[in-house]
Amino acid sequence: MLRVVTDRPTAGTRIGAYIVRARVAVGGMAEVYVAAEQRSAGSPREVVIKRLLPQLASDAEARRMFDEEARLGARINHPNVARVLGSGLDAGQPYLVLELVRGCDLWRVLRYLSASSRVLGTGLAVFVAAELVRGLKAVHEATETDGTALGIIHQDVSPSNVLLSTYGDVKLSDLGIARTKLRDHFGATPTGDRMKGKLGYFAPEQVHGRGIDQRSDVFSAAAVAAELLLGKPLFSGASELAILLSIRDAEVSPLRAMAADLPEGLADVLIAALARDPADRTPTAAELLEGLERFVPPDLAPLRLDLGSIVAQASSAGGDFPLSATPTQRGRRSYPPAPASGSEELERERTTLELDPAHYQLSATAHEPFATLSYAQMVEGIATGRIRPSDQVRVDGALPRRISMIDELSRHLPRSGSQAPAGTVRFSFAGSGFVRTFVRAVLEGRTGLMVCERTAERKEVLLEAGIPSFVGSNVAAEMLGEFLVSRGVINRGELDMALAVMPRFDGHLGDTLVGLGLLEPVHLFRHIEVQVRERMLDLFTWTEGHGRFDPEIDRTSATFHPEPDVASLLDEGMRRRVIANLDRDVLVSALGAKIARKAGAAEGVNMLALGKPEKLLLSRMRVPTRGSELLEDLARDIGGDRSRAARSLVLLHHAGMLEFMA
Repeated sequence: MLRVVTDRPTAGTRIGAYIVRARVAVGGMAEVYVAAEQRSAGSPREVVIKRLLPQLASDAEARRMFDEEARLGARINHPNVARVLGSGLDAGQPYLVLELVRGCDLWRVLRYLSASSRVLGTGLAVFVAAELVRGLKAVHEATETDGTALGIIHQDVSPSNVLLSTYGDVKLSDLGIARTKLRDHFGATPTGDRMKGKLGYFAPEQVHGRGIDQRSDVFSAAAVAAELLLGKPLFSGASELAILLSIRDAEVSPLRAMAADLPEGLADVLIAALARDPADRTPTAAELLEGLERFVPPDLAPLRLDLGSIVAQASSAGGDFPLSATPTQRGRRSYPPAPASGSEELERERTTLELDPAHYQLSATAHEPFATLSYAQMVEGIATGRIRPSDQVRVDGALPRRISMIDELSRHLPRSGSQAPAGTVRFSFAGSGFVRTFVRAVLEGRTGLMVCERTAERKEVLLEAGIPSFVGSNVAAEMLGEFLVSRGVINRGELDMALAVMPRFDGHLGDTLVGLGLLEPVHLFRHIEVQVRERMLDLFTWTEGHGRFDPEIDRTSATFHPEPDVASLLDEGMRRRVIANLDRDVLVSALGAKIARKAGAAEGVNMLALGKPEKLLLSRMRVPTRGSELLEDLARDIGGDRSRAARSLVLLHHAGMLEFMA
């Protein structure tokens, strides 16, 4: 199952009733050994011992996870699931006894094949995928002794948790972070705020940090199956954040492009299981298995022989393949992790790190003295508007050029020009012009750039098909680094270190923070979601300034940003307007008037951008009705929340979908 990395003096010692033969791995929560079970008759049976690390022995969460893995494993006995044979306690350290699978994991096989410029081939790839899904089906359908469904969610279906034997066996392993309906019912969760699993195999809902269920495992299994067919990860990108963006959008174009070279219908089976919305996804592992089995060759013996041969080759090939990155790291540069926050090691790192040389020399004109600035100072100056596109810069002593002509700097310039294109819609923040313009653009699914200005403050909102995909700001406190520091995600020293080496990561702070090991990519992704949302929500309460909406702005200039949940964004924006007392007059007018739904109000409208209360309100407005009655009826239907009902009424008014009559 694991490559032997050392024969430590532990060989020959006991863990419980087992004689250790070799220590094969250590990391994460546990150390792993190959051991022999002493039996009264017959040869000793070789097993794997997974023992909790000594420093975690007193950690209640770690011990609970070990106990849970033992409990769940005992309920599953299936040839496609690595068996948990038992558990025990050794000198205060919990351990598990696991089935020994002679071979290696799928991740190692994929690395070996990639380094050898080989692929499994369609027949063998579908066989491995079907066996994996067969094991997942057994995990999902496991029951308690009384037949009650456990409802297990594996949470970590990825190549490193698929064990392959030299006999051609395929076994899903590692229930260490699995969840069950029972645990959810009692409110205990194994991972807290930590995202466990493997980056390139998350489901979209895992990326967002939303609720997951067994359909999330189905997505992950389909991603593994697609990789087996493609010979490379389905979700890829130049950085880990780009990989998460690809997953968020369920970007399966590589699989679609390969569809014509696969048996007819095979790509469709996987694409259905890779739907972005769980509601549209293949609902169960059983249904995914049924779809895959149609493409598995009838004679399995040759497939098992071929797989066993490849596993034997990968197992004996040694540990150093030319491809040294993990499947989810391919395409991004590798950097050593940053020292722990606040440690002496971090301080030494800050003083000895090869910092970005201050080689940017800035002048407003070619004849003025040049000021020497670091890359981070240049980026901040451009983002906040203190440095203009027309300013002249010398890079490494070269002839001065405009910032707009220097690639690493021009990407930070505002996306809008000074001239408004044809079709521009202008509005004022003095009334409700911004809300009307924004809500209509969202509901109509418009693409364009919304430019908002107030005194020296400027924000740009890029809409793609009605979704705010980017919100830029020239406010220093709203820049990503300051945002993360203000929330205690990173400290000032860590930000300074990241800014110093940011040019090594092509000028992207997010990639820098991930590359230095200061933030996990999924956590950074979610913090950026919050940052984008907060920048956007701030605009709902502006009471002065002006703006414009430029339609059909080219999206290629947009940097990576995750998209928010539009329905909740609109509701929270309206809630903040209510708190600021900005829509009082509209609400007073609504309560005292008869309200009718405008003819054709819902035509061409993306109803998914509206919340349930707004949809209920529109559905009940068949005849003009007194606003106070509408409000009371709606509040009753949504659990007595009058404030939410009032926000819905005002939002639909701003959207131009209602008319008030005396």
